[in-house]
Amino acid sequence: MTKESKIILGVAAVIIAAVAILVTFVDSSKDDPSAVMARIVHEDSHRVGEGEVQVVEFGDYQCPACAQAHPDVQKLKEEYKDDITFVFSNFPLPLHPNAQAAAEAAEAAGSQGKFWEMHDKLFETQSQWSSLADPTSIYSQYAEELGLDKGKFVEDVSSKANKTRITRDQSDGYAVGVTGTPTFFINGKKQEKFDYDSLKSAIEAELK
Repeated sequence: MTKESKIILGVAAVIIAAVAILVTFVDSSKDDPSAVMARIVHEDSHRVGEGEVQVVEFGDYQCPACAQAHPDVQKLKEEYKDDITFVFSNFPLPLHPNAQAAAEAAEAAGSQGKFWEMHDKLFETQSQWSSLADPTSIYSQYAEELGLDKGKFVEDVSSKANKTRITRDQSDGYAVGVTGTPTFFINGKKQEKFDYDSLKSAIEAELK
């Protein structure tokens, strides 16, 4: 074996070892609640409440299961409003053609201080826009109903002004093992079920 070959093999071995260490670190971080929370909650994350228990939802506005879970989430937010902080992260799935545009609509509304109003509207009216070839006009109608600057809203949605933020949310989700929606984390612990009773039990466990 030549000297050059030995050098190449040595460099390759170092790279493989580094990758193995990185993979091990990423995989182990999924099991560390504090590391999970540090990854998925940011200073500018959309949140309501100031409770000690942090509930994070990765959601897709076109996802039927997310729309189904929305009333339960609203109920829990009201029931535990003094005990939880609720955070929403975008996770538009490729199989839903209008999910990215809907996330852009929510973020565009957020730029004008109406994220949660648009967030709720999109889930509550999902059946109205889910199957449209181009849902932009109905999103614009929602913006008008919410008293937003319609021109700025349309410009932000069409230019994908918030694509970077949405992509960050998705990257965070992938990093902590999100594969579908809705996926909930309560104080960094991934929840296997997202029905009202299961989420309530998990919140209660964290409050004890």
